[in-house]
Parts: sequence; structure tokens; C-alpha cells
Amino acid sequence: MRCCQRILAVGMILALVFTLPLTAQAAPSQPDWDLTALPESFFDDAVFLGDSVSVTLGRFCEEKGGLGEALFLPNFSYGVHNAITGVVKIWYQGRDYFPDEAVTEVGAKKVFLMLGLNDIDPYGLDDTMDYWLLVTDQIKAANTDAQLFIQSMLPIWHTIHYTGLNNDNIIRYNELLRAFCEEAGYVYVDIADYFRDGTGGLAEEYCSDFYVHVNYAATALWIEQLKNPANYSVDPRLYV
Repeated sequence: MRCCQRILAVGMILALVFTLPLTAQAAPSQPDWDLTALPESFFDDAVFLGDSVSVTLGRFCEEKGGLGEALFLPNFSYGVHNAITGVVKIWYQGRDYFPDEAVTEVGAKKVFLMLGLNDIDPYGLDDTMDYWLLVTDQIKAANTDAQLFIQSMLPIWHTIHYTGLNNDNIIRYNELLRAFCEEAGYVYVDIADYFRDGTGGLAEEYCSDFYVHVNYAATALWIEQLKNPANYSVDPRLYV
């Protein structure tokens, strides 16, 4: 009799668990700030630093607009490592600059960075994050009034699977970037998921070369999500 009672009790508990409404599960947290799209003017005092992926963003904005008067100074093969070593520099108005010098030269108050694509395979995640610290410390030391916005790395084509450069590693890298921003007081801009397909890689409609680069459809989406305050780790309007 006691065995039957126990079975009945367990059955009732299981029935209760499986009939709980889905809303009882933890829902993703939503920012508590104004989620109205940011105006283009938000980016008027911004500079974008990045690699060849960001080159396409800059070209799109030069041709079609979308991010106000933002200045784009990305460079091919750029990364946090060569930003420090100077092997590759930022080119602006006939001169080469280190990142801190470039931000000072243009007087930017918002610095948007997307770097790491050329770092995580040859140097690994830990060394790449060490160089992030060097780059950001240099920028802030020379530009105390500037706020840094660090964007998540976009996914790459799903068949690319180098030792360090692959989509699983990019996901881990973005987690490290988010934690780094939280600790250092920088703004993390999480946009990578918008570009992924069911494989976890860069969706075909956004890929220009079946490798790592994006097309204009991707850059249009990129601009849209940069204007979306929900993608920022803190209220971006604090920096208007």
C-alpha cells in the first residue's frame, strides 16, 4: 500500500512539472533603458577601428550613409597584436598612426572597435585578450574623455575550421570580450547572433566570399543593430 502511495505521489509531482506553463522558465533579461532606435547623430563623434570586415562597413557608409558623420579607419589584416607592434597601422590623411594616436588626431568621443579576426588563430585567445588590454589602456590613457564600444566578432563561413579561427572559438572569444568589457568599464555591443545561420556560421546571404568577409546586405543589418540599444551592455544614451 505504501509503495502504491509513493508511486501516486511521484506521478502527481511529475504531472505538475510537465503541466507548468512555459512562462515559468527563466526568460532572457531585457534592458531597462529606452529601446527606441538610436539616431544617426549618435555616431557623429565616433570613429570605427577594425580589420577588413569593418572596411566593408566603412565603404557602405561612405556610399549610402547610415551612421551619421562617423569616421571609419579600419585596415586590412589589422588586429590587436599589430596595433601594438605597429606592423600594421592606421592610415589617415597621409600618415600612419597607432590607435591611440588616431583617436586623438580625429578627436573622437566614441571609439567602436571590432578586432581579433587576425589574432585568435596565430596567438590564441589568452594572448589576444592580453593585447586587448594593451590597446584599450593606450587609447584611454591618451583620450580620457573617449568611451570605448567593443563589438562582438561576427561569425565566419561554416566550413572554416582552423585551429584557432572557427565559429566555436569565436563564440568563446565573444564571451571573453563581454567579460573584459564588464571588468574594464567598456561598452560591449553584441551583434554576432544576427548574422548566424542554423550551422552557427555566417549566413550565406551575408557572406561575400565563403570565408570571413561580409557583403552589403550584412552591413545594412550591422548598421541597423548598431542603432538598436538592446544590443548594448549599458544604456548607450549615457554617452550622447
